[in-house]
Amino acid sequence: MITLPDGTKVWVNSDSHLAYGKRFNRKERVITLEGEAYFEVASDPNRPFIVETANLDIEALGTSFNVKSYEEEADISVVLMQGKVKISSATGTNLLLPNERISFNRVTGTTRKTSVYDAYAFSNWRNNYFMFEGEPLESIAFTLERNYNTHITFESETLKKYSFTGSINNTSLESILQILSLTSPLTYEIKDNSIVLKENTKQVQWYEEAIKKQLPQTIK
Repeated sequence: MITLPDGTKVWVNSDSHLAYGKRFNRKERVITLEGEAYFEVASDPNRPFIVETANLDIEALGTSFNVKSYEEEADISVVLMQGKVKISSATGTNLLLPNERISFNRVTGTTRKTSVYDAYAFSNWRNNYFMFEGEPLESIAFTLERNYNTHITFESETLKKYSFTGSINNTSLESILQILSLTSPLTYEIKDNSIVLKENTKQVQWYEEAIKKQLPQTIK
């Protein structure tokens, strides 16, 4: 956690970069972010607080929100806890209210707004928890690589489509893989500092039927 010159508090996640220039805290408060950070913005109606990412600008006044914008991931997401934020991209602007989430896909250029049950859960990485809501396994693999300094490969491409919702205590990499393997047709093999994710063919049929019925796959 760091405190910016205006009093704003920022929690910066692993493998993330936050920067601001000499003009910060004059007419406006502009910072750039690559990665993930949670913000508790100091209120100042006369000087807008703006977070710039590669594809989105997030403007806030007296607001708490979480931004996730890693270069290797297709989606940029913003989740709002308190206040309001205005999100601008090449395709237009969106107003975000508490317990709402914006996801911007860099590849397609599309934006999707959804409601979330508990916005604060998305910043629980500060308390050593991972929070996933409809998160594909490919994206989860990126998160685990960053946090555990490991390399993850998929032996089966079909595994990448499975999505997960829930909160997992960040205790150990193997315990997380065990939980994921209980909620998907997944098996894994650990080789030195690398992990290979494989498809459990004996469980595929059950999970395919569950997806067709739109049953939620929840991690508890």
